[in-house]
Amino acid sequence: MRSKLALLFLVFLLHSLALIGRNFVVSTWGYGYDVYRLTEEKPFEERYGVNVVYEFGNNSDRLTRLLMHKDDPKVDVVYFTDYYAKKAEYLGLLEKIDYSRIPNVERLYKFAVDPLKSERAVAYSVTRIGIVYRKDKYPEGLKSWKDLLRDDVVSHLALPDITLTQGPIVLMMLSKSLGGGQYNVDPGFKAIKAIKNKIVKFYFKTSELLTMFKRDEVWVAPTLHLFYRSFKKTGLDVEWLDPVEGSPAVFNVIAIVKGTKNYDLAHEYINFVLSDGIQRINALKLGNSPMNRFVRLSKEESKYLTYGDETIKKLLFIDMDTLVSNLDEWIERWNNEILSGD
Repeated sequence: MRSKLALLFLVFLLHSLALIGRNFVVSTWGYGYDVYRLTEEKPFEERYGVNVVYEFGNNSDRLTRLLMHKDDPKVDVVYFTDYYAKKAEYLGLLEKIDYSRIPNVERLYKFAVDPLKSERAVAYSVTRIGIVYRKDKYPEGLKSWKDLLRDDVVSHLALPDITLTQGPIVLMMLSKSLGGGQYNVDPGFKAIKAIKNKIVKFYFKTSELLTMFKRDEVWVAPTLHLFYRSFKKTGLDVEWLDPVEGSPAVFNVIAIVKGTKNYDLAHEYINFVLSDGIQRINALKLGNSPMNRFVRLSKEESKYLTYGDETIKKLLFIDMDTLVSNLDEWIERWNNEILSGD
């Protein structure tokens, strides 16, 4: 018995020594680094004796860099939105995850464990797409995605360009309200084409949208719920709407880069990020709505999050395979019919 324990200790010791001084590279967005540094980077370094190195950038730029180094990867784990993770999967850039090495997946909502349905990513956060509107301008409120087409709405409406995260999904939901859906977006294209010259603008940045609200030019717009706090901070009488047809979920996911030399450690890192404590801190400090079901937040702490069983069970889930396989065609159609068509 003692000899077995001694052997196990020796294996553990050798593994630990092998990790000392090793770089572990995480590709993520640039915001919130101070929080990451204190809550994830430093504790993880201390626990595993490695140097956590960050690569920052937006989804598109970081995907391009992954592809450039496909044969000699420089990154171990990568944070993406679900759409870009699915694109990375299609390009053969992601390793298959061994969920048995990530005990904390048992604490997640089931849909968060394998959001791409390919065992290539785990969702650590979620937001949703809905409509923000001026309550003082529409005291009776809005109800449906179809309300975006109302005569009293169109002249004060901004819609997301199709290249934004919410763009194609808004197209899907408008189509759904008109009898189509994510597999048939013709009704949405037809409706947007009919109002394109009447709306205020197709926006490309949330900061741009916020400015138009402040200037009283825009009263209604589809957007991501994670930005709702920013709209409330304007001091305007704005309200959030989860339309009757539903609010589509958008996931932030973590994936393991194919060819990483730190495959085992990558699983440890994902497990660490999904722990109760890290999920709670990231919810409070970064506004990342937790996927860990055991994270407890007060009503005040969670009012700008996609949080709680009642909210979670109303989410709609987009077929990422459909979105990724069709988006190039939809963008071309958007450019021809919406931006430059008659």
